[in-house]
Amino acid sequence: DEPLCTDTQLAELKSFGSHGNRAPMQGFLPTAPSESGSFLLCVALMIPGTNEQELIAMQSSSGRSIFGCDRHIVYSNTSTKIAPDLFARIVNVNLQCDFGGEFGTALNL
Repeated sequence: DEPLCTDTQLAELKSFGSHGNRAPMQGFLPTAPSESGSFLLCVALMIPGTNEQELIAMQSSSGRSIFGCDRHIVYSNTSTKIAPDLFARIVNVNLQCDFGGEFGTALNL
């Protein structure tokens, strides 16, 4: 099985927020942990150029879904600008899949 992310990406996930913000997310991620010193990190994987991108932009602007968590990261296979201050981080995976169903969305088979 291929890993979902490289060792470098995994290390970045583990250290996110501990060393301040990182470009191109500057000013985007909260840097202060909760009073207990812990935080909830929520992650989304997005296929660029699909309705997923529009949905994540809408969720970001309303503070819903992963954007209700203490910290959040959106991954995609390209560094895609989703909203004015939201970029997808690159994860080296193939996101090609079939589309179908009633609404013509990505089939997560």
